[in-house]
Amino acid sequence: MTSPNPVNRIIFRIAFTLTGIGATVIPSTLESLTTYFQIPLENGGFFTAAFFIGASLAVFIGGRLLDANMSRPLSMSGAGLLGISLVILAIIPSNLAVLGFVSVAFLGIGHGLLVVCGNTLAPRYNPEHPARELSAINFFFGIGAIMGPQVASLGLNNGDFRLIYWWAGAIGIIVAGVFIFMPNFAPAKKSDSSAKIMWASLFPFGILLFVYVGVEIGFSSWISPQMTLVALSTATVGSLAISLFWAGLTAGRFIASFIAGRISNELLLLMGISMVAIGAGGVLVFPSNETILLALSFVAGFGCAPVFPLTLAILNRRYAEGFGRVSGLIIAIGNSGAIFLPTIQGQVGAGQNGGMIVPLLGAGVMFICASLIMRTKSA
Repeated sequence: MTSPNPVNRIIFRIAFTLTGIGATVIPSTLESLTTYFQIPLENGGFFTAAFFIGASLAVFIGGRLLDANMSRPLSMSGAGLLGISLVILAIIPSNLAVLGFVSVAFLGIGHGLLVVCGNTLAPRYNPEHPARELSAINFFFGIGAIMGPQVASLGLNNGDFRLIYWWAGAIGIIVAGVFIFMPNFAPAKKSDSSAKIMWASLFPFGILLFVYVGVEIGFSSWISPQMTLVALSTATVGSLAISLFWAGLTAGRFIASFIAGRISNELLLLMGISMVAIGAGGVLVFPSNETILLALSFVAGFGCAPVFPLTLAILNRRYAEGFGRVSGLIIAIGNSGAIFLPTIQGQVGAGQNGGMIVPLLGAGVMFICASLIMRTKSA
């Protein structure tokens, strides 16, 4: 196995920036995408569902493959599929909505492979402080997530929202080629770890990430329609709200990468979830105040920041052996939340608002799960 060096870290973090763009490209163009394919806005959640069906399958299978195969082919496949799917999505005629859903599903597969590779391999870059490395690499995911809506806005302002698909797709194909020069990590040493994994103890982790990913994608997908439909904002301001959500998430992960290890991971988890509740609840209290909604988007994103990386860090600490398999399963369960919750949120909003009661209720469920995880630590 080749030891990672600073250049390798930079390349991998550029790739994770791409996953952030890939995760936000569909929500950022949701209204335009449904209009292009002549689909009602309230059914726009089916696009995010298709994306995360692909992503859930990819992380579940990819996690198991990482425990048995070298890492480079999976990383290259993820970036390549993400890039090619975006290019195909950019050229599909408007009367082929089914092909559009299929392309979005393959986009999700590419995204999922990159996510599971990044989050599984990150602890190998910094085995002494895996929580810091996981927060750092997910910080770059946030950078891409900030960029995605703004690049989409540039495409919208230039008359063709599909321009972002061309640009991000080209980057994905280039990154796939660059991965040829990345370290090719061997699978972890095989052992009879299956007997050591208490699968029932993973239940609160699975529920937590199921709801978290659904809340993250649901809030970031529907905050723009909330702005345009209720606060009567422009599409540009709506895309700004999305970027502020991801800016909050990115800032939070930047801070978490420094303080992780100094404060209990479980306590940071509870603090973050509480801020998500404040952000989502605030939207319900001030549904038409544009300025407050923009601020609350940042607050909700900041609260989301520690949830995903710290949950994985706690898992890595408790289940170091077979982490690829465990993380693949838990991330797959988490991604499946984005299949259901944003779709439900769209139906709750009924084309009239962003259905923000769904992420608020989700924050309550996450708090209960995080409390259970904290309790098992002290038990």
